[in-house]
Amino acid sequence: MWGDNMERNQLTLLLGVVQPTTMNIKIRPYRTGDADALFEAAHESIADVFPWLPWCHPGYKISEVRDWIAMQIESFAKGRQYHFVIASEAHKFLGACGLSQLDSINRSANLGYWVRTSAAGQGVASTAARSVVEWAFSSTEIERIEIVAALKNKQSQTVAEKTGALREGISRSRLLLHDRFHDAVIYSIIKSSWLKGRDDPLQKSGHILYTSTPVIGPTPNRLSNRFMVQSGGERSCPRASG
Repeated sequence: MWGDNMERNQLTLLLGVVQPTTMNIKIRPYRTGDADALFEAAHESIADVFPWLPWCHPGYKISEVRDWIAMQIESFAKGRQYHFVIASEAHKFLGACGLSQLDSINRSANLGYWVRTSAAGQGVASTAARSVVEWAFSSTEIERIEIVAALKNKQSQTVAEKTGALREGISRSRLLLHDRFHDAVIYSIIKSSWLKGRDDPLQKSGHILYTSTPVIGPTPNRLSNRFMVQSGGERSCPRASG
């Protein structure tokens, strides 16, 4: 499994400054105590999230939340999927992001994200997505990350582009949502291009900057830096992305 040498329970990536107000956010693996916060955030956001992520439905139950979290904790530990909570500095649950559909043969994964309605429009999604990409390329053998956004989900596409993903084209009938097939835009982020982009001033503007400040908690040397992120005046983020 990828990334098995990580001390996952200690993983914390601190991120900073998003528009329109200064907000410190972090991503971290799920904990059993996140159930109530996830349940609240999901129900707040049903109108925005449900069209693109059918799991966030009006009848969503706390038992479903607990089952999901238990599954993600196990999957993270075994390297099957890597899902993270997006939290504010005050520990408020802002949304989630993560890597699924891991393909160990082709070293690829799918990146998804969603942000609660009250946190939308503040650069939260793209900030968190960039940190997941950086973590994946630093801590696993993943070489290619894909983002699959429904053709009509413009907000998700905007975030994919602000994350630094390249639009590759449209895949017909790629997503089945609410018993209907939808065309989807395919985006990709390639490790070699991402690493080269660290020295690109255009990528640094609104992307990840580096300091020598240690991450909270013991982590491998590959995660020994704090990732400080300044949004490039972002005004929108997706409520959901597949």
